[in-house]
Order: sequence, then C-alpha cells, then structure tokens
Amino acid sequence: DRVVVAGSTHPGEEERIGRAVRALAADSGAPVRLVVAPRHGERLADAERNLQDAGLAPVRLTRLRREEGPPAETIVVDTMGELADLYAAADLAIVGGSLVAGIGGHNVFEPVLAGAPTLIGAHHGHVRSDVLWLEAAGALRVIRDDDALLPALREWLGEGGPAAADAARRALDGARGAAERTIRWIRDHRSRRAEPPVDG
Repeated sequence: DRVVVAGSTHPGEEERIGRAVRALAADSGAPVRLVVAPRHGERLADAERNLQDAGLAPVRLTRLRREEGPPAETIVVDTMGELADLYAAADLAIVGGSLVAGIGGHNVFEPVLAGAPTLIGAHHGHVRSDVLWLEAAGALRVIRDDDALLPALREWLGEGGPAAADAARRALDGARGAAERTIRWIRDHRSRRAEPPVDG
C-alpha cells in the first residue's frame, strides 16, 4: 500500500487531506493508507470527526496495536514521539499547520530527513526559508490551494516520488556540516571585530 503521513495537523486540514486521499484511492483503484497525527492531543476526537466527514473510517493507533487484524486504511496517531518513525514509513508526507491561514507551518526537515517526499501548504511563514531551500532542491512542493492537493498526491505517489526522495537526499548531503561552518563564521566575525583599528 502507498502510505501518506499528515503530521501536525490543525482544524480545517484533516478533512481536506482526507477527501484528496479518498479521491486518489478511488481514481487509481489502489489502496492509499492515510496516517494523521494532530498537532495537539486534545484534538483527537475532532480529527476523527473531520476524517469521517471526508468519508473515511479512522482508527486510533493504540487500538490497532491492541487488536489483531488487518491494518486500517485511516489511522489517527494518539501517541507521542513517533512522528519521525512514521515519516520514515511514508511514501509521501504532508506538513500540517500550512493548509489553513493563521498558524505558519511546522518543521519541514523532519519528514525530509526521514526520506519522505514532502508537501506543505501555502501558509508556511514560520518556516519560509527552509521551504524555499527544499523547494529549490526539488525535495518539497508547496500546495498553493486546495485544487492543487490531489494532483500533487497523484504525481508524488506515482512517478515523481522517487525523484523527490533522491532530491531530498542530495539536498541534505549538501547541508551536512552547516552547523560547523556557521560556528566558524561567527568566530571569524567576532575575532575581526575584536582587532584594534589600524591607524591610517
């Protein structure tokens, strides 16, 4: 199965993502497993209702782990600290807090570091520089409006996915050592400021 992980979602996002994933599965005739991790744990019931409104049947992760049987096609994450592992199992990641205005987006490096081609909405002001860099590298795509979500899912769960994952690996390889380079620059800059002025 293809797996889409939507991380750090907020009100107004689960239903949009759920409808797009459901439409994709109907179009392709192949199952698409959706894993939704709400940003705030107190929103679990709200997220489940939103997914039900999208025509899906969500099941909580802890319940799946207790009960034997086939895995559900729509999973709501009700545990903490597992998002990085879930991104690592994803064929595609969607970063929440960005499909609706007023939040500003969340960490885009977490899914890219996990090797998942990543989508983010247009409202990502808090992580704008990271988004621009990863988008230029081909590791991330910005969804400008709701109409763009389904085509992006279709492309990056199809032929475009491997190329995006390769782009993510190349971008991150190029960024390795950035912290050391930054520290070196700060030290050099501070030492130059500390030097006494030369009389001219």
